[in-house]
Amino acid sequence: MTFNQQKKLIILYFFFLSITLPQNLYSQHQVKKCFWLAIGNGVCSIGNNGLSGVISANFQKENGLYSLRLAGGGEIFGKSLVEYSFLYSRIITDYTLLTSVGLGFGLVEGEMSYGLFSNNAPRKIAPTIGLPLEMQFIWRPIRYFGIGLHGFANMNFSESFCGGNVMLQVGKLR
Repeated sequence: MTFNQQKKLIILYFFFLSITLPQNLYSQHQVKKCFWLAIGNGVCSIGNNGLSGVISANFQKENGLYSLRLAGGGEIFGKSLVEYSFLYSRIITDYTLLTSVGLGFGLVEGEMSYGLFSNNAPRKIAPTIGLPLEMQFIWRPIRYFGIGLHGFANMNFSESFCGGNVMLQVGKLR
């Protein structure tokens, strides 16, 4: 991800965050405390045909969402990256829909593989601190299950990346 792409992503993040900040956008139905686990698969910007996966543990208190996230992605026989992060998100929710935009801090590490039949050993990518971002649009048809779209990114000085997933959520959602 180039520096100009990172700047555009940051500007986009703050635009969406500013949309979610006003208190008057919240519906009358406010959830006090909820918690859930989420898992998702999709695509990412690592390599030519990168695949991604995300697992997160989430806690919602009123209009704040706290998440521990493990996100990874890469090519099947190429570069792969893993991110361990903590995020804080602002949310807009009604009875069945949740939209969130979040920012946090994380650690990124990975490895570069040279292919299945290569004699070269995989090269480790040194751990680096990153700035993780995320955006979610989740539909929760019942109290304990949700499905939706999840966009994520990690900006760092070593290997920035982004991706999108289809997410499933299970837990106390409302």
